[in-house]
Amino acid sequence: YQRRVHGGFVFVVLTVMTDYPKKTESSEVKVYTRDEVARHKTKSDCWIVIRNKVYNITNLLNEHPGGDRILLDHAGLDGTDDFEVYGHSISARTWMKDFYIGELDPKDVKDSPAVSASPSSSSQDTGSSAFLTILLLLLVAGVLYAYHTGLLS
Repeated sequence: YQRRVHGGFVFVVLTVMTDYPKKTESSEVKVYTRDEVARHKTKSDCWIVIRNKVYNITNLLNEHPGGDRILLDHAGLDGTDDFEVYGHSISARTWMKDFYIGELDPKDVKDSPAVSASPSSSSQDTGSSAFLTILLLLLVAGVLYAYHTGLLS
């Protein structure tokens, strides 16, 4: 993120990473079954599935702003629905890449409105959300500027 000051207003420019992991010829994405993920459900070994991506969140337990209880309640499971319901920020979604360890096995993927089986559609959803957020910020900045300069008097 970048912070820019112009005419007394602070503009925040957000950079969103949506397409992780970046595949290279030398790296293979690890694939895990639901049964494999389900074995990692303790405070000392905690994995979770969000949008068909597998995360080792053991080191996040002590740092999670909402506490470790909600994470442990979903340990070894798919936490997509609650992750989306609690409205995580762009920063939180970007932070997730630090805990990413692989993909859920395609045979274990559940198709539902909250969980997309297509990696491209989840990237598009994130991109659309980022675009709308930036558009809203620009609109608010424009209204504040117009009010500040007397155009809306």
